[in-house]
Amino acid sequence: MFLSLSWRSIQNGLLEQSSASSTGKYDINLSFYPQKRFPHITLNYGIYTKESGEILSFDSENENDEVIDTRLHTETTNYNIYINYGFKLFEINHNLGLSLYQSDKID
Repeated sequence: MFLSLSWRSIQNGLLEQSSASSTGKYDINLSFYPQKRFPHITLNYGIYTKESGEILSFDSENENDEVIDTRLHTETTNYNIYINYGFKLFEINHNLGLSLYQSDKID
């Protein structure tokens, strides 16, 4: 059995706040390898987030000030299940794999 955890945080941008961005990546991987006669199973889960931008306000000659929203916030969640089974049929080795992947993104 293998368990892998990873986390990464990245800060990008120049001096201005409007060009700054931050990214976070979190991953969990679990792999289970029992005896040869049983299938191998791998489970993965990941969350990816990104934030950047700001609200800009400009003074205008009219009563209403102009406001521009450049904020960005996204979050992506990934799920993956993989099952692999090796077997022998008619004296020939075969390998059967089944994978399920789902990704959800929220803007």
